[in-house]
Amino acid sequence: MQILLFLAIYKVSNVNDLANIVLLTVDCLRFDRVADSPYSKKFTKNINSLANKGVLFYEAVTNSSWTIPSLITLLTSTYPLVHNVLTDHTFKTMRFLNRCYGKYALVYPLKTRVRILSLPRILHMRKYRGVCVHSSPILSHYRYLTEITKWFDVIRDAFPHISKGQTITIPEQLKSSLGAIGCHSRFICEAFALLYSQISRLLRKSIKPYADAEKITNEALFLTKKLKNKIDNNLFVWLHYMDVHPPYIPPIRYLEDLGWDLREAVTEYYEIQLKISFCPDNITRKDLELLNTFYNYSVKYVDECIGYLLDKLEEMSLKLEDTLIILTADHGELIGEHSAIGHGVLLYDELVKVPLIMSGSGLPQGVKINFQIGFIDLMPTILEILGINAAQTLLGKSRAYLINEKDNLASEPVISECIGPETCRFSYRTKDWKYILTIRKKSMIEELYNIRSDQKERENLVQMEKDFSKVFREKIIGHIKTAMEYSRIYRERQKLIQRIQDLKKRTL
Repeated sequence: MQILLFLAIYKVSNVNDLANIVLLTVDCLRFDRVADSPYSKKFTKNINSLANKGVLFYEAVTNSSWTIPSLITLLTSTYPLVHNVLTDHTFKTMRFLNRCYGKYALVYPLKTRVRILSLPRILHMRKYRGVCVHSSPILSHYRYLTEITKWFDVIRDAFPHISKGQTITIPEQLKSSLGAIGCHSRFICEAFALLYSQISRLLRKSIKPYADAEKITNEALFLTKKLKNKIDNNLFVWLHYMDVHPPYIPPIRYLEDLGWDLREAVTEYYEIQLKISFCPDNITRKDLELLNTFYNYSVKYVDECIGYLLDKLEEMSLKLEDTLIILTADHGELIGEHSAIGHGVLLYDELVKVPLIMSGSGLPQGVKINFQIGFIDLMPTILEILGINAAQTLLGKSRAYLINEKDNLASEPVISECIGPETCRFSYRTKDWKYILTIRKKSMIEELYNIRSDQKERENLVQMEKDFSKVFREKIIGHIKTAMEYSRIYRERQKLIQRIQDLKKRTL
């Protein structure tokens, strides 16, 4: 990775020639629920239709396994170690890496609200008008993306009371309360779980910690139509759907179609949620089957809303063939694989391999690409499709050439990062191999998988393929050093910009 400065210098075609953009991100959507999977015909009919009308990337890989760093990488073409929006323990994490890598690490990371060249910012400079609708607290209350989302004309949190820091879920409150009083007894935890299951029987309804996809869709359509009627500019519309995020609560009508006893199904489901929070070792295969069912029908619900959204945009005279539509996920989800449920801690393919579809704006139809593409490459790829040349300002590379490339090109590796205060994980993924390096205070764990023959990453070959492991380990350590050096240069540049701005204010 070269060390480049962000220089806001780029060429653009005539604004009138640029396409409208619709970016659809679905939290926790796994790749195996889309495309040619057994699930796709039943649960992702509209997403598959979109793929057939455009370009489907089979090997899209996120550069992180949870929302904040993944979305910022998508929108800025920088690695998490560069933009430093990692966890709430960023400073602690960077001090930890500093101990591991000495002079190559930074003691002081970038602030989470650092000004950075982003896709919304570039589009705003090209007179695009933006609409962003979501129900995720990370996009509002926690302000991780403030310097990115501020370039939208309208940003709407469809579920604002969560974003104001109020309650999220009863299990989380119980777990937090028990932890606060130092109570970790399994007996007491199970007693609380039983109590909550009885409460849920009385409630007979589900409680979502986010706005559902219908509300997100209708809000976006209303705001887009309102903005379109006021101005004649190109539009950038971003919707972030949360329904596939835990706790996976699909509309009741889907469960009715299955012929289930709703009371029993909802009660059993909430008991599983309590097990996940308090007693994860007690999760059974039957529990995982129910989780998968709720997850799949949550995917189906979002898929139907996406189909409705695209139909209504067409009716709004936002011609979809002239609109660049991008559909992807910030990361995937583990539902029992690798003995885990959820996301944000590990870097297996169920988490980092995600759907990626691009359609419209002159793109060919029915194209399927097996070339590996990382999230860091999405922003330059999108800009090139639009006719905006920003190659010299971004860490990623445009992969737009793959869309019309007939030859079989060698896939380039993708590095993913999952940074925590005590544990840092990095993966180095090639077309055939996946290497994972876990760094802790006093230990280092290596994993190596042949993802062509072992797609579920079950057989660790690190001892059998020591040469491969050594090469990949050196690649990751080199990446860490370079990313942190880049971060230092960028931070110094930001200081220089601030001094220039202060000087201008004094001379006015």
